[in-house]
Amino acid sequence: MSAAEPHIAAGLAAAQRADIGGALVAFDRAVAVDPGHARAHDLRGIALAELGRLPEALIAYDRALACAPGAAESHLGRGDVLSKLSRHGEAVAAYDRAALLGVGGPALAFNRAEALAEVGRNAEALAGYRAALADIADLVPAHYGAARMLWRLGPPAAALEAARRAVMLEPRHAGAHNIAGLALHALGRREEALAAYDRAIAGDPTYPDAYANRGSVLRELRRFEDAAASLEAALARNPALGYAAGELLKVRRHMADWTDHAATLAPVAAGTVDVMPFTLLALSDDPALHYRTAAGYLARACTPPAAPIPAYPAGARIRLGYFSADFHGHATMYLMIEALEAHDRARFEITCFSFGQASDDIWRTRAVAAADRFIDVTALSDDAVAALAREHRIDVAVDLMGLVGGSRPDIFAHRAAPVQIGWLGYPGSCPAPYFDYAVVDPVVVPPAERDWFAEKLIVLPDSYQPNRRIAPLAPPPPRAELGLPEGGAVFCCFNQAYKITPELFARWMRILAAVPGSVLWLWGRDAPVRANLARKAAAHRVDPARLVFALNLPLDEHHARLQQADLFLDTAPYNAHTTASDALRAGVPLLTVPGRSFASRVAASLVTAAGVPELICANWDEYEARAIVLGQDSAARAALRARLSGRVETPLFDPVRFTRHLEAGLVAALERSRRGAAPEDIVIAPGG
Repeated sequence: MSAAEPHIAAGLAAAQRADIGGALVAFDRAVAVDPGHARAHDLRGIALAELGRLPEALIAYDRALACAPGAAESHLGRGDVLSKLSRHGEAVAAYDRAALLGVGGPALAFNRAEALAEVGRNAEALAGYRAALADIADLVPAHYGAARMLWRLGPPAAALEAARRAVMLEPRHAGAHNIAGLALHALGRREEALAAYDRAIAGDPTYPDAYANRGSVLRELRRFEDAAASLEAALARNPALGYAAGELLKVRRHMADWTDHAATLAPVAAGTVDVMPFTLLALSDDPALHYRTAAGYLARACTPPAAPIPAYPAGARIRLGYFSADFHGHATMYLMIEALEAHDRARFEITCFSFGQASDDIWRTRAVAAADRFIDVTALSDDAVAALAREHRIDVAVDLMGLVGGSRPDIFAHRAAPVQIGWLGYPGSCPAPYFDYAVVDPVVVPPAERDWFAEKLIVLPDSYQPNRRIAPLAPPPPRAELGLPEGGAVFCCFNQAYKITPELFARWMRILAAVPGSVLWLWGRDAPVRANLARKAAAHRVDPARLVFALNLPLDEHHARLQQADLFLDTAPYNAHTTASDALRAGVPLLTVPGRSFASRVAASLVTAAGVPELICANWDEYEARAIVLGQDSAARAALRARLSGRVETPLFDPVRFTRHLEAGLVAALERSRRGAAPEDIVIAPGG
């Protein structure tokens, strides 16, 4: 018998009395008298881990394995210590070795799954949690782990089901309620998501993620004051919480609340806080920062990219797939529906993959009619959607969302098609190897900013933005009915308030002060916006009554009332996009100052395609001065309106012309793929 055995027996007795310190002393004596005793080192590792002395525990397990390399339990214990030290990849390797040596059971399956989850091996982690549940059906942490993995892998409905299993067993499980909230939010069930986050917070009032996620839902419900309070609560509990600071700044901008604006914007502009890529577009005009932020987000949010798909043999028609959550009454459909309908169906087979809210509105009805195949893939995971696209042998996959809310870029990481293209929804680069091209025009991405697109470019000759044809508008309501003065210039901006900066608002107030009798007509759906902007106007010594707030109307009625505006004043760094097209459709001239980023150059693209490039100003001083001159000169305003009204056939409102150019770009990209050539920039000539 080894001289270590009496000490081991004493240590085990101490451990049974919960005297872990005493047990460690005994195990220390055991290895002192017999340094080659593997079990003594193993027990010493267990005791050190119990006492939280993890680096020493790891050394003890290493010594145990040096004595007995085939000791499966030592590999298992070593894996547990490595996990606690956040060395998860090494932990997985240790668990795998333990399994090879015969260790099994729910503990190994669960602990290995936890480590796999930490290194992003989500599908394997899910399998591990399910293996643990096969042995212990009521293991709450495994149900929660499965819910987390299903949230990452999709579809949201499966994550919701797993989270609900966890809360059935443990009703106050904050993490499971949080996952349920995320899934419900993704399914468009915002009020239910809000209730789930409230239950998460009731279960753990210190849980910052639940407060932050709750704030996101409240923002979408346009309960901005409540959203700000929830995000502030999240940051109070974790000041470094990813994305929360940027989201709080955006929520405040949604309310036109500019308290401490410069101080809170500074770290965002410096890139020292995490901001969602779409949020950043309204906060910074730095395309390099946009690029880095988007690349970082995609690297974290998406799975490692699958290998590219070789081009399929040419068929009778090119199989074109559009992917979006917005095949319903949404700005994307307002813009592109007639371009979708204009596709040459003899050359293109159109499949729409929809993962957004169900709808029976006219926009969805038209989208369904414009496609050869319309598939609701909301219930499918990202990899399943990509697999379905491959089953249909889609030649070119067009992502209409990019990095806006509700987007699913992981579909493209899994490879939906040999050629994958981003267009329309997100005005910026999606820097990931699985996006081959982005659709742009020469104005939104000039040569000086080309380097801030990772994708190759399909450069259309007019504008990257499609539009419906110009159709006669209904007569506008009388100005008095809209709250506008009968005389005097009506300046307008129908952008959401988050696009308005305090510096720009100060210019607007100087414009009003210089043009007697003028008013500024704004989108004023939200009471906090109306109250805050009225206060700011008064602080600039402008009568708040000169701000006129318009409420929501159906699209046709909105276009009709827009005819009563005299001049649209653009915003920056996030321009008017769909709202700019609306103004030009109604014959309203629009002043803009292009910046450096895509989002800040869209209005310049639109007025150029509308045939009035003289509305582009070189700088903000020129913008202010020209607005004042036009505000004082009704004849000049009338001449601009006449030019817009007389150009019904402008390229901006010619969806057939647009679609032929887009098709030329798609065909050129596909032909390169079929030749085995790498993507390169493609420039489409007018009529090309």
